[in-house]
Amino acid sequence: MDLVKMDVEGFEVRVLLGLRQRIRQDRPVIMMEFSPETEEEAGTEEKFRECIYEDAWIFSVGSISITSSYRLKPFSFATVDEILIVPAEKLEQLAEVIR
Repeated sequence: MDLVKMDVEGFEVRVLLGLRQRIRQDRPVIMMEFSPETEEEAGTEEKFRECIYEDAWIFSVGSISITSSYRLKPFSFATVDEILIVPAEKLEQLAEVIR
């Protein structure tokens, strides 16, 4: 797996836990919604991070307006947003793509 796009309406933590071994093995980039249900089910940022791989970088994906391009912002556990999870070894590739 290189990329996982999740749209599971509040069941993100359950899906991540079910795929945990495969996610840790393949270390894909993950795009998913971080909703109030996701935050509630995870409980804490630490527990959420336990569902994915170590050294993951997490970004909120947002835009200034509906017609503008997307921007990566620092992740906040208390924010409802689309998020992008990137393994450390793929950060350089991501930087090349978003320049």
